Amino acid sequence: MTKTKILAFIAIAAIFSACASDDDSAPPKLLNAYPNTISPFDTLVVKFDSKLVGLDTTGESNVVLGNGKIWVNRKTSAKELYFIGANRTTADAGSYYFTGGRSDSIEFKNIKNSDYKTNRTVFYFSTHKILDIEANNIQKDANDIESPGDSITKTNAVTFTGVIDKYMGIGADGFKKEDESDFYKFNSKRDDIISITVTNKNTPLKVRFFGPCYTINKSLCNDKTDSTTSKNKYSVTLIDTVKVGHEQESVGEISPFYIDIFENTNDKPNPYIVTVKKL
Repeated sequence: MTKTKILAFIAIAAIFSACASDDDSAPPKLLNAYPNTISPFDTLVVKFDSKLVGLDTTGESNVVLGNGKIWVNRKTSAKELYFIGANRTTADAGSYYFTGGRSDSIEFKNIKNSDYKTNRTVFYFSTHKILDIEANNIQKDANDIESPGDSITKTNAVTFTGVIDKYMGIGADGFKKEDESDFYKFNSKRDDIISITVTNKNTPLKVRFFGPCYTINKSLCNDKTDSTTSKNKYSVTLIDTVKVGHEQESVGEISPFYIDIFENTNDKPNPYIVTVKKL
């Protein structure tokens, strides 16, 4: 057999091998078994290399969710399965979300494509922590970003999630409750270079970085605002160097600084992810 015929034979064999994989010639296999940590407000997509058939959409004989998860596209046949968290930001409205800051899993058992069955496979995932609480819509009730063992340094970035929920239901006083601003705080000192990255889905948000100013000359203090927009694909990184005007008593003293995330331009919930680090 000539070299050309050998190469042609190998190429044809490769084609048939690829087609065989698409034709369910092996048990279904997870394509994204180990994804990155997701936002609790994300829709979790579990992908298989072949279409699953005969799925039980009424119970958990094939898909074992456990607590806190909802199977969205309950179909008897699918190549991709979609899941959201069972928690809600408010009882009658708002975003669904997974429990934040934890590792979790979804078990698939006795699943099959048209030709083969697999007894058990597990999809593992984890979620960023949620710092946002209802009371943090004013500065004095800002949530602490740092916690013991998780401080903002040059070698450790802190990532967390939240949501601007324009409508939060009806309060005890009978008036509509609105969440239009979320405040967070952390400590820093002069000459620290702060990097704040905010990412959300498809509605602009503004992010402001500022701190208490102890001088008449406001240019000596930090107060900077930027926005997520369609032009920057709803992700913005605000970088600022801590200035001298935040020192009240001594050189190099630690001062509180704040991040304000605000201005949801519609009534739908607007989840976001924030990463804070020092450069």
